[in-house]
Amino acid sequence: MRPDLGRKRFAVGRLAEVPIGSRRGHAVRARAADAILDVTQTDGSGRFLVEWVQGGQEPGQSPVSVELLDAGGAVSESIELSEEDLVSPPVLAFSGAALAPAASGGRARRGGLEADGDSPVCVASSCIEVVLSWSEPPGSRVSILPEGEPPLAGLPAEGSMRVTGRSSRRYAKRVWREGARPEECSESLVEVKRYPSLSLVYEDRAYRTAEVAEFGVSTSCDAEGSGLRVSVLTSDAETFPQFELTVPRGSRWAVVPVRVGGRPGEVSIVARAPGYARDAVTLQVARG
Repeated sequence: MRPDLGRKRFAVGRLAEVPIGSRRGHAVRARAADAILDVTQTDGSGRFLVEWVQGGQEPGQSPVSVELLDAGGAVSESIELSEEDLVSPPVLAFSGAALAPAASGGRARRGGLEADGDSPVCVASSCIEVVLSWSEPPGSRVSILPEGEPPLAGLPAEGSMRVTGRSSRRYAKRVWREGARPEECSESLVEVKRYPSLSLVYEDRAYRTAEVAEFGVSTSCDAEGSGLRVSVLTSDAETFPQFELTVPRGSRWAVVPVRVGGRPGEVSIVARAPGYARDAVTLQVARG
């Protein structure tokens, strides 16, 4: 099942994770043929979100690749994305095995603003709680300025706050040392990049042919408008059927009964919705 791309423009997000132990500062770039669409860098946890807009691409034309670069600028790993991926972005994973430590890796940040340990960029699902934290010398005056919201003044020199939201947002922290004049402040910045995501809901990973079981999806945020329509695709419809369901407006989940197919074997199922990071799982079906 491949959507008709036509000549629309797509704003595309990609989330990828590099295993713990890798360093921040590695470059990640998205490209179509010889055209570089976007370049970003991994953050402190090794996660990154590549964002770009691609226009005028017909089905079957140049695919898009996401490339992970090592400290010397050479391509360490590459993942090719299909036209389907441009409509429903998947969660990608690089192994990170070929990465050398980046020049900025392991550098301690003091007196900055961190989001769940990452700075200056934190990547998180939309509507998932993120903790901002800071630590300044005693007697300092601290203010947090959320982008598009009123500032929060009079905060303690050392503290934290919890933030949620659907969209990416920048948070600035201003600090005045004891005895400083109003204009004598230092500032640090954290950006929390958000992406909407899906999660499959299922009872088990092992089933029998013709068994009826409940399957569904959950979303990181409440569904808006007339609800979120989700397609669940499978690698073998005779082992496990494809189906659709709608997460109602104001809800974060929906479940439906599904009858397992008549052919035993291994099958992959994928939950997709336009603009959402998809979720996938592999199931085993034995003869009933």
